[in-house]
Amino acid sequence: MRDSKINISNFESGPGIQIDARLYVPRASGKHPAVLLLAGKLSDLLAGKMAEMGRVVLVLEPRHSVSYDDRRPYVGDWLANTRADQIGVSLPGRRARDILRGVDLLCARKEVDARSIRAAGQGVTGLWLLLAAAADPRIPKVWLDRTPYSLFEALQNTLNTNLYDAVIPGFVLHWDLEDLVKLMGARPVIWTDPTNWMGRVVSVGPRFRYRWVLGDLTDLSDTQDIEYARELMK
Repeated sequence: MRDSKINISNFESGPGIQIDARLYVPRASGKHPAVLLLAGKLSDLLAGKMAEMGRVVLVLEPRHSVSYDDRRPYVGDWLANTRADQIGVSLPGRRARDILRGVDLLCARKEVDARSIRAAGQGVTGLWLLLAAAADPRIPKVWLDRTPYSLFEALQNTLNTNLYDAVIPGFVLHWDLEDLVKLMGARPVIWTDPTNWMGRVVSVGPRFRYRWVLGDLTDLSDTQDIEYARELMK
């Protein structure tokens, strides 16, 4: 029997901050494991499939500007990020809080086994997810895909993209993303196809996972994504 999809139009992360969310609930009764997916190409592919596998799935889009300017040299949500920095507000931190509000929502649902919540993010959203998971043990396992592997790496290059969406003033003076992974302790982090800040996949060690290179005529990337999703749900 197919799952049901619920559009949550009045989900407030904070006073006056409404964020978009969609909830997929299996029709079978009882409690189910849950997966929180940050909105993007990965969630478009996997949300329905994970629900068919018996998971409650929440697709969440953290706060962002209504207006979006991607004209060169501007990239990402640069205007909101720079204005937030000027008044001492960390938007990556607020977006991590949005993710934890999504965890609150899942834990409050009677269909959800609150002890079994997984989460996945792609690109720079994976960094926000890592911040959230490092701060909250209710997320026992995460999958980061095509997420930049280091903030310090951005300082070694003159060209970067979407860095505004990740910068936390003063953070890189003391820590890097590896320190957030360490804060998760024994909780698993699946990190596939790590990138630099130009979005290029880079080889940075055995802890990371890489998709197969299959040639021009065969593309099994969706199949690989589903296998990673199955590993996340274990």
